[in-house]
Amino acid sequence: MKLLNCKFIINYNLKFDLIYSNRATVVVMGALYERLGRLVGRSYEETVQLLLKTLKNGDSPMRFEIMFTLERIVNGLGSAGNNIHREIFKVAKTHLCDRAMPVRSAAAMVFIKISKKKMNFFFFI
Repeated sequence: MKLLNCKFIINYNLKFDLIYSNRATVVVMGALYERLGRLVGRSYEETVQLLLKTLKNGDSPMRFEIMFTLERIVNGLGSAGNNIHREIFKVAKTHLCDRAMPVRSAAAMVFIKISKKKMNFFFFI
């Protein structure tokens, strides 16, 4: 009986740690892109695509962290990320109506960063 309880506790803790490690990974990627910017190379396109796929089926804290990371990617890359601004804009527009308030505020911050980095902001609308 103790062995079964021990296995249950270990599996529960691994699953619990996995949730937080995924969020931590997203935050670290955002910090990396914000600090290094263009030095990261052309991997930002694949990173944004993976983040957008994860955004569709994530819980609200994960959606918040992804939107926050997208904001940091836009901030770090500047004009070098022009080809991903449209995709980020579309996703941020849909998440302005999210049921969680932190996700909505993070989406609004993404809009602010895109408008500061891109002069023809109304081209997207």
